[in-house]
Amino acid sequence: MVLSEGGSLSSSQRIVALGGERRAPKQLSEGCRWVGGEDAEIDETLASECAEGTEGGKVTDLNFHYKFLRKIQGLAEFTASLRSLDLSSNNLRVMENLGAMPKLRELKLDACQISRIEGLEKCPSLVNLHLEDNEIVCVEGLEKLFSLETLNLERNKIRRLGRGCVKLTKLKELRLAYNELSTLDGLQGLGALEVLDVSQNKLDAVSAEHLKGLGKLDELLLSGNRLSNLSFLSAPGRLSSLDISENGLKSPAFKGFPSLPLLSEFMLAGNYLEELPPNIVTCCPTLEILDISRNLISTPLEVEKLKSLSSLKELCIQGNPMTESDDFPKALCSLEGLEYLENRQFVPPKEIMLEDGEQGATFGLTKVEAKSSPSRPGTAGGESFSRPGTASRPGTASKEGVQQPLMHALPKTRKCASSEQVTAWEQQTLCSLKAIMKQVEKTTSQVDHDLQEMHRYVKKARDANLRYEYQVGCMEAESIPEEEELLRKYQEPPPPGRASQKLRQVTISYRVEEEEEEEVPPPPKIVEVKSLQSPSKAAVRAAQADEVEEVPVDTAAEVESIADPELPEIEEEEEVVQVLQARGLQGRPPAGKPGTELRVQRRAARRANSAKGRSVGPRGPYPRLPSPGAVGYPGSR
Repeated sequence: MVLSEGGSLSSSQRIVALGGERRAPKQLSEGCRWVGGEDAEIDETLASECAEGTEGGKVTDLNFHYKFLRKIQGLAEFTASLRSLDLSSNNLRVMENLGAMPKLRELKLDACQISRIEGLEKCPSLVNLHLEDNEIVCVEGLEKLFSLETLNLERNKIRRLGRGCVKLTKLKELRLAYNELSTLDGLQGLGALEVLDVSQNKLDAVSAEHLKGLGKLDELLLSGNRLSNLSFLSAPGRLSSLDISENGLKSPAFKGFPSLPLLSEFMLAGNYLEELPPNIVTCCPTLEILDISRNLISTPLEVEKLKSLSSLKELCIQGNPMTESDDFPKALCSLEGLEYLENRQFVPPKEIMLEDGEQGATFGLTKVEAKSSPSRPGTAGGESFSRPGTASRPGTASKEGVQQPLMHALPKTRKCASSEQVTAWEQQTLCSLKAIMKQVEKTTSQVDHDLQEMHRYVKKARDANLRYEYQVGCMEAESIPEEEELLRKYQEPPPPGRASQKLRQVTISYRVEEEEEEEVPPPPKIVEVKSLQSPSKAAVRAAQADEVEEVPVDTAAEVESIADPELPEIEEEEEVVQVLQARGLQGRPPAGKPGTELRVQRRAARRANSAKGRSVGPRGPYPRLPSPGAVGYPGSR
């Protein structure tokens, strides 16, 4: 890194050396306050990243803190629903493009580079406005903010208030510390103001006229100014906290100090007081916190004046000459109600034991006799008194839980609400209850509607379930006969073969055609076969041959004895073939290819000659019956 002339780093080199970005020098040259980051603009992506609250799918809170923004833009999409907007710590110089934000309640533009208040006319619901740490010179542009309650303008360059706050009738807190105010003109009419902070300004005097009409003022901070008197406190008020530290006040300035019956916190540090205000006990009977540090009080008797102030709980007194006096511990012992001293829990001096070698005369009132223990030796110096135990040593004493000092805690509230406040609270409570009731009714109606829909869907589901059960029952009822039929089927003898089935089909077709042609006289050659109404015995035996198997020769005579005696023998099988062929032509055509004989007929003719010498018997445990294919035939005429 190249050093600039004189051996020191330039401003840009210093930024880079400290870990800054390369773009920082350019941003500094352009007058940016915040440097090192990449300049950004408000768009949909950045808004989605910075959204902190939504309601009903709409963004209500946006936080663009420290995003290196240079302009306010891209908020038109959120203006209708936005309630909180944080644009603090950016390089913004103009309050622009805020648009109509009817629901906006909080706006933060602190730590920017704004020099003028503007663009807030369309934000009527604004309650909290933060513009601290900017470059504002004059208070203006607040005329339309009728709901504003908190206004923070600390660390600006304001020299006068003017009439910028006149119409802020609901303003409760006004922060104007670290400005350049030389007068408090412009506070008239702020009847609701409770907190006024004008610390670290250039105020030389404050008159009662400046605070006229501030009947609800509770906290007044005037530290770090150049006040010379307290005449503005002539009229009794409701002050509970008064800070006039670092003003160079002297004791004569407290002549005619008014009565402040509700004052609980009084800060007088960093002045030139040689004694306490003479009537502080009678004028501030409820005082709890008193800070008189860094003054010129030299006698401890001034502290003893406070012993009649029973409400005093915390005292800051360091930096005064009297703390070096030998009578100072005695003066502290007179404050029986004191709990905290210099922001620490106060331990009365009479309970403090001396360390070895300390002079007893230095703190005569704090010295107590220690009980000697026979088992514990004395000190090396041969002192007559015994060595104190560890429990009584200041450095080794047991540490009890110390509460926070009262100065850093919230002071006790001793306010009494006025009738106007009570009425306003009552109205607010009633309005809130009405709103809650409306929301409850709306929610109830919605729940009732949802329950009705739920009952309707439950009824539909119940009906569908009943239909399903009915269908299942029907299927089960229908399946029972099928199962019984299947069981009966397995219990019956095995089905006939293919030859028997085809023979049965042929005979069935023959019978159907015969019934249809009963009136037609049959041909003379067919009369003899028609009277039989059954195929020849050779055809039946041929059909039975498909389902039987050969048996040994020695049982052939027994099997032949069971043969059916009722079927007449037909010598010539050719006549059966001719009859079947004739009937096939009149009824259903025979199976097989055209021009060929039935397979059953051919098989019967072929096996008729070989039937002799062959034996047939039943298959399985059943008795010998006619072929199943012939079941249903009437037999002989």
